[in-house]
Amino acid sequence: MRIPELLAPVGSPDKLLPALDYGADAVYLSSQQFGLRASAGNFDIDDLRKAAEIVKAGNKNIYLTLNAFCRNKSFPALREFLNSISDIPIDAFIISDPGVFLTSREVCPHIPVHISTQANTINMESVRFWENQGVKRVILARELSAQEVAEIAKSSSCEIEIFVHGALCLAYAGKCYLSAYLESRESNAGQCSQLCRRTYQLLETQGADRVLSVEMDDENAYFLNTRDLCLIEKLPQIAEMGITSIKIEGRMKSAYYVAAVTRVYRDALNTLKQEGIISEKKLRGYTDELHKVSNRGFTTGYFGLDIPQNMIKIEGKYIQQYVFMGIIENPVNGTFRLDPRNKIRCGDRIEIIGPNRANDRIATVTKIIRDNTEQTDANPNQISEITVDIPVYHGEIMRINEEDYNK
Repeated sequence: MRIPELLAPVGSPDKLLPALDYGADAVYLSSQQFGLRASAGNFDIDDLRKAAEIVKAGNKNIYLTLNAFCRNKSFPALREFLNSISDIPIDAFIISDPGVFLTSREVCPHIPVHISTQANTINMESVRFWENQGVKRVILARELSAQEVAEIAKSSSCEIEIFVHGALCLAYAGKCYLSAYLESRESNAGQCSQLCRRTYQLLETQGADRVLSVEMDDENAYFLNTRDLCLIEKLPQIAEMGITSIKIEGRMKSAYYVAAVTRVYRDALNTLKQEGIISEKKLRGYTDELHKVSNRGFTTGYFGLDIPQNMIKIEGKYIQQYVFMGIIENPVNGTFRLDPRNKIRCGDRIEIIGPNRANDRIATVTKIIRDNTEQTDANPNQISEITVDIPVYHGEIMRINEEDYNK
């Protein structure tokens, strides 16, 4: 059994510490260019330097995504960018495009390469090809069964990484052209407009000149909307395969998502290391906790041979049990600075969560001060001084049950 590296997404600088503090062994992030999440906050070069310093100070790893597919006109800018970051202690580039791969080898030969899932590696021969190019790690396509992943991991001499949690594409990753065709936004350049998450009307043709309209209401019209991948129950099986790294998807998600999901997988991996198994009771606890983060419903996907009907959430809407309120900053006993993500009110009973799930607890908001004046509430982005009735710690997260929030 091999306990894999836990790799967390960091879409912007404010999500770096939540990922690290809540249990990630490594993080992956993108610059302002050449990644596939153009709408994320991402990192400029100064941000990237600071992030690398923080990550390396904690003896953890930092991977930079350069997984866009580039056209000819992009390569001068790519070379310039690579030259500008060549001295930053990045542990690996994540790359899809063979042209980007060759350019990175020329400009930054000292930085290893991980082949992105966008390269759609689905067989051992493809892994061997990348091994022969000197690649350190291959991130397998999500469209593989557990048996196929195990076969590749057993035969490979390079590191193998797989996704275990987060959004799934309806098509092979990077092979959907809906966004480019309908909205001139190229998915492979990081501009996907996620048309698969919208409602559609189904039309069925019968014969040459007859069209049958299948009426669907708004609750049942998300024909292309995949559920989220969740392989928490498969971790023992994954560890037996000898997988090097397990990845959480979500560079577009909130700091709360990053922290809450990362800490569950961290706890599960620690349990597996210490006990050799994950009990049914603990697994239920992990699953319940993952459901407290916004999701589209869960599936084990192709890895778990889930049937297609279970992989599509046709009713479409996000499932949200809890509302993210913000991250506690600079507390003195129960008083702290908060940049609210949602409206917070005096009297709210808030759940406080931290890296250790055993320390989760309930607090009541007793005072809100903004602009040196006591307030009854604070709206999103109204930075305030909050007081609760118990001690709290820097970096802990506040959330509230959605039913209580909507009262």
